[in-house]
Amino acid sequence: RSLVALHDGRVEARSEGPARGSEFIVSLRVAAKTTVVQPAPPDEEPKPGTKCRVLIVDDRPVTREVLHAALALANDVVVVGEADSGEHAVQEAGKLTPDIVFMDVRKHGMSGIDSTKAILEASPTTRVILITGDESRSSMDEALRAGVSGYLLNDPSADELVRMARRVFEAVSSTWPDPPPLPPAA
Repeated sequence: RSLVALHDGRVEARSEGPARGSEFIVSLRVAAKTTVVQPAPPDEEPKPGTKCRVLIVDDRPVTREVLHAALALANDVVVVGEADSGEHAVQEAGKLTPDIVFMDVRKHGMSGIDSTKAILEASPTTRVILITGDESRSSMDEALRAGVSGYLLNDPSADELVRMARRVFEAVSSTWPDPPPLPPAA
């Protein structure tokens, strides 16, 4: 919802009752290219002369567009490419060598986990941030074993995306929200 709100849109839910399914309608306003200027938070000002180069991976064009617009709010983040599948992401990462890949974990074809492994093999200096709706400890562990540098739950705000990109770009492994605590050692 926060990404839809960024574009002055709305989400509408309709249902004909229990066990009858639901319909969700997302409406975005079509407009000429707009520039939104929002200063960086004072404690996270960009370092002079640094730009974080980002590749966005999602199989839904509207999600890629919204992520692109949200990241464009920061003067130290530049989107260098987009990919609509895991296979396409691996090709683009090898060609563009982005600093960061924002990767939807569930998409058609190659999974976000398998894509992450292949991207890190093709472009070892690239860092991957997964975007997912699964906040289970086992999913986070699987993502970390695959080599991700960050883990965001679905619908992060523009500020959260930029903050995560900056943290990971500065080589600080991050998750949002904080992962559940590990069980006590036996």
